[in-house]
Amino acid sequence: RISLMEYMFKHIRWDELILGDIPHQSLTSRLIEECFGHYGLYNRTVHEDHSVVVDTCTDAEKYTKKLSSNFRRATIHKFSNLERQHTVDFQIYENEESCPLNIIETLNDLHLTRWGKPCFEDVYKEFHNSLITHFGKSNDLDIALMSIDGDVKALTYNLKFGSTIYNIQLGYDEQAFKNYSLGLVHLMQNILLSQTSGEIKQFDLLAGYGKNEYYKERFGGRIQNISTKQYLRSKWVKLIYRIYDKKRSLQEKLFSKKTIFEKASLLLR
Repeated sequence: RISLMEYMFKHIRWDELILGDIPHQSLTSRLIEECFGHYGLYNRTVHEDHSVVVDTCTDAEKYTKKLSSNFRRATIHKFSNLERQHTVDFQIYENEESCPLNIIETLNDLHLTRWGKPCFEDVYKEFHNSLITHFGKSNDLDIALMSIDGDVKALTYNLKFGSTIYNIQLGYDEQAFKNYSLGLVHLMQNILLSQTSGEIKQFDLLAGYGKNEYYKERFGGRIQNISTKQYLRSKWVKLIYRIYDKKRSLQEKLFSKKTIFEKASLLLR
């Protein structure tokens, strides 16, 4: 990792480096700040969030016992109901050659029914198609596809790296089986299958909220704080951002003082 960074700093001309959604105090950010601080970088934290990581080292029975009874009913029991009442086919594909459909196009179609727009367009579509091809060459995709009575109803697009599965995108048909939380049902089966593989140690749901609730915490994972870091190298870009940050800091202090003054005025009335 250091040799790659050495190459980046010594042989590539760049003004700005952004690392998105990395764990707080990650090895990468520490190496940059400790080993390459002499380049005069200006470091900024652009955004802070948290992800949910489900440990998959325990067996499925121990894992499901940790979940609330309501959540088990909404996911595991509902899947059993679907299997009793319909023909359900749940498959995992490790590369795009074995997958019987176009992953990105299927996700876009499923998103249209829920969000009214596709999830990947233009440059994002190009990027993820390239990513799928790259990871598929080493069988490091984890594409979970659920068909019910012969029709595709849900799909998760995951990437495997080391012993971790990263949940990139989930799509499902919101109009089908309205008494079911089909997305939760599908994702739960995906997690349970990763526990039986023996290779996967954790399933990272990454950051991001659902349409109506922050559903990821319901899967019984641990919270992992993450941040987006910006490293500025060009003296002009650094100057611009220093002025911007100084101005924003002063505005926040003035707003804070104004709020305190307004609260005090209300108390004195």
